[in-house]
Amino acid sequence: MPQVTCSRCFAVFEAEHGRPGLAPLCPACAARAPSAGLPGAPASGTGSHRIRRRRRRGALLAGAAVTILAAAAAAALALR
Repeated sequence: MPQVTCSRCFAVFEAEHGRPGLAPLCPACAARAPSAGLPGAPASGTGSHRIRRRRRRGALLAGAAVTILAAAAAAALALR
């Protein structure tokens, strides 16, 4: 059997076969995996995912605003 590394805790273990499309999980991590959906995959539509998405979107919008303000200030200085 080939040895693989757990994608969650990085423990090395032997696996009979890999699961296509899924990262390998050791038996201990597989037992703790959420029961809904695929083992080791986060459940879609969770509240924390939405919060991260909003924070990421807010950070991108803030970065865009800073970039626009910096470009406007540079243009104002160039016109003087």
